[in-house]
Amino acid sequence: MTDARQDTTTQVPTCLGDLTVRVVGSGPPALLWHSLLVDSSSWCRVEADLAERRTLVMVDAPGHGRSACPPRRFGIHDCAAAALDVLDALDLGVVDWLGVAWGGRVGLTFAATYGERLRSLAMFSSSPYRLPAMWRHLSASLLVPYRVLGPLAPVTEAVMTELLGERARRTDVEAAILVSRAFLGADRVAMTRSVRNTLLHPEDLSGVLSRIEVPTLVVAGGADAAFTAADAALVAGAMPHGSSDVLESVFRLAPVERPQETVKLVLRHWDACIWGWSDHGSSSPRGGESFVA
Repeated sequence: MTDARQDTTTQVPTCLGDLTVRVVGSGPPALLWHSLLVDSSSWCRVEADLAERRTLVMVDAPGHGRSACPPRRFGIHDCAAAALDVLDALDLGVVDWLGVAWGGRVGLTFAATYGERLRSLAMFSSSPYRLPAMWRHLSASLLVPYRVLGPLAPVTEAVMTELLGERARRTDVEAAILVSRAFLGADRVAMTRSVRNTLLHPEDLSGVLSRIEVPTLVVAGGADAAFTAADAALVAGAMPHGSSDVLESVFRLAPVERPQETVKLVLRHWDACIWGWSDHGSSSPRGGESFVA
């Protein structure tokens, strides 16, 4: 998978149904898993720069984009298992993981369960803790009208407020269109199932932090009071090889809101992983394999 001109889209059978996967770029592979309520198009503003350094495996998560409607009940470990199915189907060994919100939580679970398949992990706006009851109840109140009537204006506005910061909603028309298009284009039955299983029955992942052996970058959005720079530093500090950072003007969707800054953080993290692990010898998460990014 080293052809820089590569750009293919395929349906991959997984334990959570067929997932749509787009593969683009060249170099070592990286799996990208997006936030709830959007789809893999949310990577489009960082795609070109990251694809110069990695073969990007961009997944439409269960119930999102063009992926199939998931089972009625599933959990975060099922999502990690589905990601493993994608890697195996594409004959990929070890990958970097890049996730936003839900995607970071799935990546954290994947690292704790299938750590030998990861080279590094980068999490943006991804709290490992169980969501407060207030947030879960708010999500539930939106699910009923959305499931029955579709994305009415009040529901869509609530989703936009939940995902994008005020600055992006008011001044970045492209970002607002990107997010709203992904949400409005989703199958509402499939989306409802994903949101219900992910937000209404969230698992506390804080207990796995000390077991995450791969270099991990934890990034907070400076405009997000739900997961702050202090929270990111606390999470990173609980990992053997964790580091943290903050993007001051970002709310929840860093690749959409601040693509250039997001690219810089990710590339710096990937570069640091190469040099940092070269000093660990056999402790390398790739079993001693070496490469040049």
